[in-house]
Amino acid sequence: MARYKPYNLKQDKLIPLSYADQIVPGSFEYALNEIVEEHLDLTVFEGRYGNEDTGRLAYDPKVMLKIVLYGYSKGMVSSRKLEEACRRNVVFMALSADTRPHFTTIAAFVSELENEIVGLFRDVLLYCEELGLIGKEHFAVDGCKLPSNASKQWSGTHEELRERQNKMEKAACEIVRRHRQRDDRERQGPVADQEQKKLATYGAKISKIKAFLASAKKNIGVSGKERKSNITDPDSAKMSTAHGVVQGYNGVAVVDERRQIVVYAEALGEGQENHLLEPMVKATRENFEAIGATQDVFSNATVTADSGYHSKKSMEYIAASDLDAYVADREMRRRDPVFANVGRYKERHRKERRRHSGSSEPRWFTPADFIYDQSKQTCICPAGHKLYRSGVDIVTGGYRGSHFKAPKSAWGPVSSGANASDTRSGRHSGKWCFSEGANRGSASPRRPWLRSRR
Repeated sequence: MARYKPYNLKQDKLIPLSYADQIVPGSFEYALNEIVEEHLDLTVFEGRYGNEDTGRLAYDPKVMLKIVLYGYSKGMVSSRKLEEACRRNVVFMALSADTRPHFTTIAAFVSELENEIVGLFRDVLLYCEELGLIGKEHFAVDGCKLPSNASKQWSGTHEELRERQNKMEKAACEIVRRHRQRDDRERQGPVADQEQKKLATYGAKISKIKAFLASAKKNIGVSGKERKSNITDPDSAKMSTAHGVVQGYNGVAVVDERRQIVVYAEALGEGQENHLLEPMVKATRENFEAIGATQDVFSNATVTADSGYHSKKSMEYIAASDLDAYVADREMRRRDPVFANVGRYKERHRKERRRHSGSSEPRWFTPADFIYDQSKQTCICPAGHKLYRSGVDIVTGGYRGSHFKAPKSAWGPVSSGANASDTRSGRHSGKWCFSEGANRGSASPRRPWLRSRR
């Protein structure tokens, strides 16, 4: 029989640790520690604290700033995650000197950081300028869509929000009316308790909408038309992304080419970028003027941006300001012979991917995939789950539509019959509508279609 060396996982061992040795030269944490400790003016944080004579000692802003910035570089945006990292991750321990601030302290520090962030950003920009990291030859402007901590369901124009408020008030009145029709015994039953909870929920939502409409101004866009406002986060906006429509911000940055240094960045509640080139250029100028630049930073530099920033207003600004800018227009790829066969290559890629994965050609659901009983008004989906009626019938274009909905508990894998979008996720979910001739006795074929709901 083979023999092995014994081991014991329950044994203890004391390991000597030098926090300074954990901050390795050449790493991001080394640069961060150097900049925060030696080159940032953190006297702007003095006004936060009033513990000169009495009160508990505060955490040093240098420590807090290093924890937050290093966490952001690792994708950590949760105060609880940052607190845990300060207890478990040796680099966080080294940067914070093992002070281990509570997550509420980190959250409070971040919530007020916007008051000092501009000055700190310019200090870093000045330091990069002194090190020769900024070439001032080519600046690129681009952005990305960032979701906010707000539900897009609470977005709408003032008129839309008033309509939603009226609907909720009608629903609340209906609940009260039904309560008055019950006798005393039923009023104490479980159904009554559920409706009381509904009534309280409607009341809270109505109060929330009323308070917003009373205090918030209309969100007027660049075109002069009213845009949808969000009750939870009025500064955010609805915007389309590769993952669908989100409620969030457009994070736009101006980057210098030499060392990829971000010279200006801002999160804007703007779904469209075609009018943002001018404010980004002006804000970049202000940043360099604030750190002592005597010459216009764009005098010998070129600026590039993608087609999202192309608009008549942007082109007029470029011409008027004598800015050396190159902005792609929306028809560029159609004119470029390089992209002449892009559609053919996309289709070939789809076919190759399906061949390697063994999947068949995606298709839409057809009437044969469903079991629809007109007399009982029931429907069975392709996966064998029963769908329930949702809403009232709709008559449009000579067809009467019956609306069915799948409960979340029935969402799951579909072996066949999925449409193109559902095949990629391997799941089926959403709303189904069956249409038939408006005259129920007609021989018009039923026409089902699927509207995916994510």
